[in-house]
Amino acid sequence: MALSDTLSMSADLNSLSSLDQAQRILGDKLKGRRTLIVLDDVWNELSSQSENLCKPLHLAYKGSKVIVTTRSKNVASINGATEIMHLHGLEDEDYWGYFSECAFGDANPSEYPQLENIGRQVVRKLAGSPLAAKTVGGSLKLKLEENHWRAVSGSKLWQIEQKEDDIISALWLSYEHLPDHLKQCFVYFALFPKKYNFHGDVLVQMWRAHGFLSMEAPDEIAYGYIHDLLQLSFIEKVANQEDQYVVHDLLHDFAESISNGELFQIEDDFHSIELLFCHNWKTLPPFGSLPFLRTLKIRHLTTVESVDAGFYGNAAVAFPSLEELLFEGMNQWKGWSGIECNQQAFPRLRDICIQNCTQLMGPLPLPSFNRMQISVSDLTSEKIISCESENKADVSTSYPVQLSLDRLGILFGCLPTSSLATIHMLDISSYYLEAFNKDQVEWLQQLTSLKELRFTDCL
Repeated sequence: MALSDTLSMSADLNSLSSLDQAQRILGDKLKGRRTLIVLDDVWNELSSQSENLCKPLHLAYKGSKVIVTTRSKNVASINGATEIMHLHGLEDEDYWGYFSECAFGDANPSEYPQLENIGRQVVRKLAGSPLAAKTVGGSLKLKLEENHWRAVSGSKLWQIEQKEDDIISALWLSYEHLPDHLKQCFVYFALFPKKYNFHGDVLVQMWRAHGFLSMEAPDEIAYGYIHDLLQLSFIEKVANQEDQYVVHDLLHDFAESISNGELFQIEDDFHSIELLFCHNWKTLPPFGSLPFLRTLKIRHLTTVESVDAGFYGNAAVAFPSLEELLFEGMNQWKGWSGIECNQQAFPRLRDICIQNCTQLMGPLPLPSFNRMQISVSDLTSEKIISCESENKADVSTSYPVQLSLDRLGILFGCLPTSSLATIHMLDISSYYLEAFNKDQVEWLQQLTSLKELRFTDCL
């Protein structure tokens, strides 16, 4: 089609008042001509509208082609595509070539070896996306200085100054086409670290807990949400893993920009987390995957009935830095199961406190410690709460691990038999203890390493 024809058709289309007119004009221009038509960034998933749009295209000469670009696999399907091509990111060196043009302009990258090193680190985050290269490279190009490049390299994508045609604008367009119920499900991913693998059934439970779908909705509907996000390329399947999904780094940055601080975020460098009164949560997030988490306090999650392997995450060593762990007020919690057989857990744990978890039964899946102190107090709430901070300095020097309980009944079943020899000190405070029964006496006799036994305020 000649340029003059294109300009003429543009003028005609600008004066249109109906779809019929548009189809007639387009049909007249295409009739008997061999053409290549590109429909870019299509989102409409209604087959009837697609058919109306394509009616004039049938008048084009035999051998004409139509290329449709879209982020939705459903769009490709309803348009009767004869061939679907999934476009992935550019290969490493091809991508670096394009990125360096965007970042260095006319300058020679070899003249800036330090900047080239930083640039190659940035490239690894962008997954071969040309639009991301244009966005980030354009920001780097402003100053060919190391401090500036390091600052940009350490920024989130959405913190980099954007133009109207940059990547965040493109992602916004994709996001705006999501149904409302999928928008909140997508933004929820910003809560977790990048490259975090979501197991399908756990993800569904967490969506339910937040009210993104009703507790009564069948699993078919819940998994439909996952399927839709897959079809729209907002999530990807984890290779060689059944029912596991991951969010691309670029989309994770975008989810963060949308949440705008409305969610607390489980970052890799979190040192302390406290969950409080999350009444709809039935499962705990995989906090064990956080490498720098030192303190974890979980209070009044009243619908959690079990803590299982999902709590530990996928890392080879779960909770590698955790020193303090508190469970309080979880009145439906009945069981705490162990980790996967090929995992280790809690190598640095020093203080475990369990309060007002009235239905919890042992044994607790705690690792074997060399020396351990157990404190049990069922006196008053003030006395019980003091187990969080009481004599912390003394414990850290004399007893590497302190387990604090508020119920004498759980004491005798809280540890597996193999761990009883690690108890060096036992402190029991109870108004209700009058004597030990036979089973309890036998339990005490297995404390072969016990150095100190205290009874206070007992009748």
